[in-house]
Amino acid sequence: GSMMLLDVPCSGEFASDHAMPGVMTATYRSEDGHVWERQLTVPDTAEYNATIDLGGTNLDGLVVDQDGATVAGVQLKLITQNGESAASATSTEGGGFEFTDLESGSYAILTRAAGYRARSIPGIGIVEGSPAMPMRIALTPGTSGSLMVTLTRSGGSAAEYVPVTLLDGAGLMVRSLPTDSGGVREFDDLPAGQYFAVWSDAYYGAGASQATTVNGDTPAAYSRMLTPGARIRLVCSSPECSAKPLDFLNVFSESGVDIAAYLSGAGVGMRLPTANGSLVLGRLAPGSYKLRVGVGGTVYERGLNAENEDVVVSLP
Repeated sequence: GSMMLLDVPCSGEFASDHAMPGVMTATYRSEDGHVWERQLTVPDTAEYNATIDLGGTNLDGLVVDQDGATVAGVQLKLITQNGESAASATSTEGGGFEFTDLESGSYAILTRAAGYRARSIPGIGIVEGSPAMPMRIALTPGTSGSLMVTLTRSGGSAAEYVPVTLLDGAGLMVRSLPTDSGGVREFDDLPAGQYFAVWSDAYYGAGASQATTVNGDTPAAYSRMLTPGARIRLVCSSPECSAKPLDFLNVFSESGVDIAAYLSGAGVGMRLPTANGSLVLGRLAPGSYKLRVGVGGTVYERGLNAENEDVVVSLP
């Protein structure tokens, strides 16, 4: 990553001639020491004007048990719709909690507490400048679910230190951790529901499991033997897409999970090369996939089988 340091005068306006396209975090520090953080998505254009709203909204609430008694010491995490952690809090002696300075958007709350099942509360809408309704979160006694993911290589050895990302049933990231020296990664304290395990290996490629059901009664497990993946290349021989940036890229696995973000060659600001050139997206684990690409306002859909060493997807 890179960092720029800019002065903000009393007018509130600032400028930079060296902003790279992509997602960046703007951290504003006022003279009294208060700090705000906001996410900006800078497009691949010659000039871009952004407005950063520092008028965040607070969200508070109460955690109770099945009888309505307050529960202290509950760990709560606020998650964005992209699966990123936005804030965390711990319920007080009176069961209260508060998240402060929130941007507009849709969030989910994850809870963890000893003796209670973990919960996931999605679809929490926040609008900056508008007070958020207080929440009341009820917990159920019991144990939370767990999922053990085991990856092995085609030769039988453990697939050690391979990044594994756990997605919930809506495709949002829950956690991302590498396998250990035995090729195992266990995810615990999971709310009941369906989950997908996504792995990303430079040689064996990125892939996703089928939906795995997790509950608090029986530990769930998923095992996969990794075999060499196929290199995926995008080519364009038409002025419709030649040398143009990608508006978006989706790569859906057989289980319906979008794993484009886990390809080694995929990133914000990607641009198709000129005619006869190719854009290498990375490797996919063997299987069938559906590719959706947006270029210049046009959407292209292609099916592909990652069975050969090199797979070429032609546009338009």
